Amino acid sequence: MKFATCIWLLRYAVKTNSYELVILDVPNGLSSTVCDVVVTLSTENVTLSAAYTYDSSLGGSIASVSPSRGGTAGGTTLTITGTNLDNPAGVNVTIDGVACVISSNDGSTIECRTDAHQGSIEADVKVKLGSDGFAVVPENVEATFFYVDVWSSVYTWGGGPLPEEGDLVEIPQGQTLLLDMDTPVLKVLLIRGKLVFDEKDVELQAENILIVDGGTLQVGTEDEPFQHKGIITMHGHLRSLEMPIYGAKTLGVRNGTLDLHGKPKEPWTVLAQTANAGATEIVLERPVHWEVGDRIAIASTGHRHSQIENEEREIAAISADGFTLTLTEALDYKHLGVTADLGGGHTLEMRAEVGLLTHNVVFRGSDHHQWKDVIEACPAGFDTGYCFLLFRYFTE
Repeated sequence: MKFATCIWLLRYAVKTNSYELVILDVPNGLSSTVCDVVVTLSTENVTLSAAYTYDSSLGGSIASVSPSRGGTAGGTTLTITGTNLDNPAGVNVTIDGVACVISSNDGSTIECRTDAHQGSIEADVKVKLGSDGFAVVPENVEATFFYVDVWSSVYTWGGGPLPEEGDLVEIPQGQTLLLDMDTPVLKVLLIRGKLVFDEKDVELQAENILIVDGGTLQVGTEDEPFQHKGIITMHGHLRSLEMPIYGAKTLGVRNGTLDLHGKPKEPWTVLAQTANAGATEIVLERPVHWEVGDRIAIASTGHRHSQIENEEREIAAISADGFTLTLTEALDYKHLGVTADLGGGHTLEMRAEVGLLTHNVVFRGSDHHQWKDVIEACPAGFDTGYCFLLFRYFTE
């Protein structure tokens, strides 16, 4: 047997002329553990040795809880699996003090329906087994439920239709909304509460987004960067009506938070050795954590009119050490990766920059068809000198 001192949460106390009744919530404990009960009042304490025993045979154990989230309006069917989840004195399930109404229980599987909860919260799912206490949750089991409203649920919008193109949408203070689907092009998205991108490929589209009054727009966090493709696309054109102060096709933040955290990747490096025209592999000076399918830019190392030698390519494979990239297409031009000796102990690094163009969190503007023309590149490049004669920078 193991002996320990139990620390319990005081729920309430009742005092009469002859005795005082103290009601406690007992926390999870180890199997076959005998505890001392210690009552402390100010600087005084009294110990009752070996007064409480944790007995694993009296209670059940939770193995899984599914799904792990649901709307604050309730109505989510929760399935709880485990062992010994029945009790002659009755069983009840609660989440942050809110009942989950049981519809079936065969001792190994409980199905219940969540009730409404005020506000968003992630809380433990508690299964009370009569007077025998709560079912145990092993350390490797996540028995939690996230009360959160999702964009795709009609119940988030009062049972009505989901937001449509051209709508003005407001997320009020105190509400956390999970964006779990692509949106149409909204006229205005006003965020006073919190809008969080679900961990999946998703795109938010709007003409104007305003984050005010302590609101938050979050795509990943610093501790847990976003792992999928998260896109925010702003829509508008030269003739779009402007909002006072903010303008058109804008994302404005006033007393709010814009939190964007994509996968951490090296933004650029340089060539470790020269890559010749026709090469399908390039060797980098520093290792990178880029991915197959990412697009990169390889800068020109030619003369001052060699802009045409800047090249964009897609990564087909990456070596295990992160130094060598295999490209889906061969290079059209030579890109230097050398150190020139200038004499006198002086050297000059002449190496093409290699930059990453692909990112999994993207903030971008839309292309409007009325303002998009294709301008063909000059076959021989262009002169990078002055575009106008000296002192002739405009015509009347």
